[in-house]
Amino acid sequence: MKKRAILRNVVLILVVLIILTLTAGCKRPMTTSAREKRLKELLKDKYGEDFEIRELYVTGKVDAWCYPVNDPTMIIKVDTTLNMDEIGMDNYIQSIICRQIDNELTPGFQQVFKGCYLSSNNDYGNTNDYYDYYNSINMKSFAQYVQKKGSKDYYTIAVFIDIDSISSNNVLFEYEEINKIIGELQKKGDNTSVFVNLYFCDNKRIIEAQNAISNYSWKDSENSETDIYDVIKKIPKIEIYFGRDADSYLMVNGEKIELSYQVYKKEREAVINE
Repeated sequence: MKKRAILRNVVLILVVLIILTLTAGCKRPMTTSAREKRLKELLKDKYGEDFEIRELYVTGKVDAWCYPVNDPTMIIKVDTTLNMDEIGMDNYIQSIICRQIDNELTPGFQQVFKGCYLSSNNDYGNTNDYYDYYNSINMKSFAQYVQKKGSKDYYTIAVFIDIDSISSNNVLFEYEEINKIIGELQKKGDNTSVFVNLYFCDNKRIIEAQNAISNYSWKDSENSETDIYDVIKKIPKIEIYFGRDADSYLMVNGEKIELSYQVYKKEREAVINE
């Protein structure tokens, strides 16, 4: 009996040791607060400034909505792996440049379309080594960075126009000014391609678009009540592509049509009458 008791105790000890060995290397899942703290550390290390986390959720990786403490209006998207050892991708560099573009282009476009709202977007991918090449953040340096990566740089600019504020007498002025504004922008971006989407709507839709973009950028959020894509799919638009080396065209029913004043005028009339 004594030998059996000893043997039983030895077996129990071995079982416990095996369990401890198997579980010793297993980490407990990180809590949301721990992930937020870690993400703030990663962003601080990368950009040298403090960020706050607006939303964070796990979907096979960690996706988060963040903003720099010094500018809560700039919402950026960040993703990392589950173990959160480094940032996978974020669009902070692009967001800074797009803010520069918005501030620069808005006055010009508002002279053309009174009361319009403008928002630019650049969805280029990983910029983790951007600072290895450049210290400044602007269109020129970013275009050069993208070219070094063997890719092409382009921006999408959405202009939400109050249909009640425009006149058929100003069509030529609109066309000439749009070409002038975007042409000057392209020069600053080292001949960067620009897509311009002119959304013709009422003031209510403009406010909806502005709120959706300001709150959640151009990306969907699981907690958003109104996503920008829900807004724009209800609005008729003109799509204009300003390519490199004056390669410009309109997209009409999925077809490319060479850009000209007559083409712009015809498409504008069709869109406004929808």
